[in-house]
Amino acid sequence: MMAQKKDKTIVVDVYADQCQSCRVQAPILEELRAEQQSADIIFVKVNFDDEKDFLRANSVDRRSTVLVFKGTNEVARSVAVTNRRRLRRLVLEAL
Repeated sequence: MMAQKKDKTIVVDVYADQCQSCRVQAPILEELRAEQQSADIIFVKVNFDDEKDFLRANSVDRRSTVLVFKGTNEVARSVAVTNRRRLRRLVLEAL
């Protein structure tokens, strides 16, 4: 990702259309994106069914995974967290 080379903070939402927990996470992540609008924070959606190279490179083996990177360093990860408070805290603390 080009943004990684520019030391941006990147929140990656690994989703799949048929994934129930992904559907629960979506409005929470959208809310965070709306609140955290900044040139230094980028929110990216990665389709679990299509982006196999990204998944392999980042050892992602489940849908509904949320990763937070600062530049090229992964600083947070959650898998299937659908609790609004827990997911928000994970992302906000990593920012």
